[in-house]
Amino acid sequence: MKILRIFFIVFLITGAFFHGLVYAEDENNFEAKFTFTVTPARNTTATYFKLSAAGTFYVDWGDGNTQTITRTNTNQASYTHRYTSTTSRTIKLGGVATAYSTGSEESDAAISFADNTYITGISGSLGRLFPTLSDGSQPLFKATFAENTNLAGTIPGELFDGITGQPRDEMFRSLFWNDKKLTGSIPGELFSGLYGTPTENLFYGVFYYCSGLTGSIPGELFAGIAGNQQERLFQNTFNYCSKLSSFIPPELFAGINVTPAVTGTNGAFTNVFANTTNMLTSCPSGYKKYTTGFESYFNSRVSCELDLTCPNGQGRYDGACYNLCSFGTKLMVDTSLSFDVFGELEPSSNPKLYIKLNNTTCYVFTKSGTGTFNFEYTDGKTYHLVGIN
Repeated sequence: MKILRIFFIVFLITGAFFHGLVYAEDENNFEAKFTFTVTPARNTTATYFKLSAAGTFYVDWGDGNTQTITRTNTNQASYTHRYTSTTSRTIKLGGVATAYSTGSEESDAAISFADNTYITGISGSLGRLFPTLSDGSQPLFKATFAENTNLAGTIPGELFDGITGQPRDEMFRSLFWNDKKLTGSIPGELFSGLYGTPTENLFYGVFYYCSGLTGSIPGELFAGIAGNQQERLFQNTFNYCSKLSSFIPPELFAGINVTPAVTGTNGAFTNVFANTTNMLTSCPSGYKKYTTGFESYFNSRVSCELDLTCPNGQGRYDGACYNLCSFGTKLMVDTSLSFDVFGELEPSSNPKLYIKLNNTTCYVFTKSGTGTFNFEYTDGKTYHLVGIN
């Protein structure tokens, strides 16, 4: 009996300990998933963000004040704070969403910082605060940072970690619209979790007027999106990104079908590269023009690939030629590396290439256009095989 009582006491203590661990997250003790820096006005109550998602969220306002936000609906609500000085503050957000608005207006964005002139920098992941839910529900980030005219620095590569699967309509429309002080390059993994067919307005104006962004556009930026064009799919995506340089990566739109085209006022590619004055209109030495099928919408900007012609019997990948050995309907690429590449050429209307590593199929190449193969890896990302003879 005494042993039973001791066991019961230990059980209660252990249960209380683990109960404390489970419920330790509160406004004073939470994981900061996304942070943003503000230069506030003194003694002015200002709106710093708006929510249109249900869930429990935590805010550390950076001045010793914390707040728990519990939402049972997805109606938009504003969250304000008053600072007593103009000292720069870092606001931390934690928690997780449990439901999203099904609307498609800016007021339905899971979180919005639109028109906020106090914000000077961002870091972390909004996707961990507003992930794809178990039922497939997706958040909306329409105009989330639009007109943040004092937002500077770089775009976090992990900004949308936690968002996977099929995108929803207008998901990222006007995301960084007119944020002229953003600098640095665009991270290639920004939308890496998304895959599936495109939806209308998906990347409309995402980087519109981000005139501080520099460097080249990562070729894998839209790698998971494949299928037919939709209205305003890439309209104004890079318009007025005047400091972007280099050429259009040949794989940037590799998953998008050339036909049927969506043109006119609601065209899929209207003004996608308009006013990108530093992007190349001819290919540099060592490169040749690559035909994407979308050239008429590129405002004379050019897509380029390595000027490398492989002899018969060789395949071209990542700037090098590899020997191809025929085995009936299969091909093997002798890469002189630790793996072989097998290509299954039938059916001829949709040829495929397979890479095997330690006898396990890891990669699949599927033909997406003339001389072009897409390279899908088991991590869900799509890579680009420039061509094969």
